[in-house]
Amino acid sequence: TVYIPSYVNLRIENKFGNVFIDDFNGNLGLVLSNGALKANNLTGNTSLQLNSADAIVNKVISGSVNLRYSDIELREIKKLELDTKFSNITIAKAENLKITSRRDKYQIGEVNTLSGKGDFTKMNISYLRKEMSFSNKYYSIKVEDINPEFNIINLTSELTDIDLRFSKTTAYNLDITHHPDVQLTVPSLNTKLDTKELNDENKQLLTFGTIGKPIGASIPKVKIVAQRKCIINLLHK
Repeated sequence: TVYIPSYVNLRIENKFGNVFIDDFNGNLGLVLSNGALKANNLTGNTSLQLNSADAIVNKVISGSVNLRYSDIELREIKKLELDTKFSNITIAKAENLKITSRRDKYQIGEVNTLSGKGDFTKMNISYLRKEMSFSNKYYSIKVEDINPEFNIINLTSELTDIDLRFSKTTAYNLDITHHPDVQLTVPSLNTKLDTKELNDENKQLLTFGTIGKPIGASIPKVKIVAQRKCIINLLHK
């Protein structure tokens, strides 16, 4: 056991061992392989590099996480960049996330803004508050509940199924550029959409219009690009 003041800057490198950290205010750099991390509130700038490791962190104010073949649970995040591969990531609540993912599974409870890209990534979000901009090759993107006052959702799918669920009162502009074989499901009520062919060699279609009854001058927007076959569900519950 090592005791140090919580405000100093600290760097730890550990292999085949476990690391336990209480509340820590200084800048933290941790490189851990083949071990476990358990940390409480990390309020300085935090850098975590985990390889074949398990981690539970209560709070991160700002920083970055690099994961390889690891499992991590993050309970509260202010601002974080994640670079992950072959990992399982569980996040309970986050303000701002930027994600680069390859062959991961993400389970996010509540997030304010999310951006990034994935490759063979399964992205599940329970509640989206404001903005999402994400591109994914293969697998799926699912958002179980979306704040009616969200700003924008901008998604790019390459053989990635998309499932977005809104409340019944949500209204937004919709713009989907898609392959003719895309299976698109939209609400039957209060939906005004048109579809036209785009003049390009890939024979893409553009489906655009409004869903719901807009109130006020500022209307949220959902924009999706799906140039290859996939399933897109826009459901109102």
